[in-house]
Amino acid sequence: MDKDKEKKIVKHNIYTVSLQDLVDIWIESLHPDESVVVIWDAKKYLEDLRELGFLVEEDKIFDNKILTIQTDSALDAFYLYDYICTLDNKPYMQVYVKSKLITDNIVI
Repeated sequence: MDKDKEKKIVKHNIYTVSLQDLVDIWIESLHPDESVVVIWDAKKYLEDLRELGFLVEEDKIFDNKILTIQTDSALDAFYLYDYICTLDNKPYMQVYVKSKLITDNIVI
């Protein structure tokens, strides 16, 4: 049978989902009223984060792209954000408060 004759037209929709969209939904769903620091590509910064005192287990982050740190308050989230920003090689980070993205450390 000819391959062209085997083709079937299937009605479909195509959507794209960015990692940022997934993080936004994660924060909205799991931390709606909390403050969260998001660290992207955290595995690359694992040793630096450990040196700062974060107890991140390598087996928990082996295939993860994103690490979230829930805090008790927005002030605590900003304190951790500023503290991690003291690293020479800083990860890309964001701070969410009550499901809203407040800031990140991209310098324009």
